[in-house]
Amino acid sequence: MVVKRYDSEHLRSRKRLNVTVDDCYIDQVRDFERQGLNLRPELRDEAERLKTRIRELCNVFQNNLNEDETALQFTTEELAGMHPNFIKVIV
Repeated sequence: MVVKRYDSEHLRSRKRLNVTVDDCYIDQVRDFERQGLNLRPELRDEAERLKTRIRELCNVFQNNLNEDETALQFTTEELAGMHPNFIKVIV
């Protein structure tokens, strides 16, 4: 049995017969590639580990932003050149 490997680039470059079906199929293959399903198992595991670590760091970063109560104070002179509507909002 011969199995052909198709990736999204190959699918985009070939002659298109049915645009709707082809677009759906290309999108599906691209989604699989984005999930790392076209990678070797050890690379897929590494990619998943990195994605998990990125999610963790994003959560920590967002929590830090939510908890931060830093306030900045500016003089009118320091705000020179800013749009008047912006100044009204922050005052």
